[in-house]
Amino acid sequence: AAASKGTTVNQAFGKCMKNGLLKKPLAFSLAPECRWVSLVYASTYAASNLVDSTCEIYEKQSTLPKLVATTAANSGTCLAKDAAFARAYGTGGSSFPVASFALFLLRDVLTMGCAFILPGPISHALGPSSPTWLPQVVCPVVAQVKTPFKFLP
Repeated sequence: AAASKGTTVNQAFGKCMKNGLLKKPLAFSLAPECRWVSLVYASTYAASNLVDSTCEIYEKQSTLPKLVATTAANSGTCLAKDAAFARAYGTGGSSFPVASFALFLLRDVLTMGCAFILPGPISHALGPSSPTWLPQVVCPVVAQVKTPFKFLP
């Protein structure tokens, strides 16, 4: 929305940081936008941790259940967040193509795999002398640039 009003994304981000987060951190944190984004992250990590704990208790492999649970939590809350943002900031609606939903789901599965599944095996492959945090940081970043699906109509 900011870029469409003659403001670049960087300018809008700077203004948001200066006038929002830095000057009024409580108001910023309680704003609906921040709460929606926090819900997406919290639900996704909660799903991951719940699956890990449950699979550990029952001594089961967690890879597939974690991929399904994190994808469901992330996709579901992202759809709810996007619908709320569209109601708040939209200018009118048109239907969303089914093919786009399929591409978003594919993107989310790939992203959750990169963020929650790949760091463990990569960390193991790098060996005990490598920092375990490295794949946990790098894999989600790679997930954001790995695919052009988000640019397709």
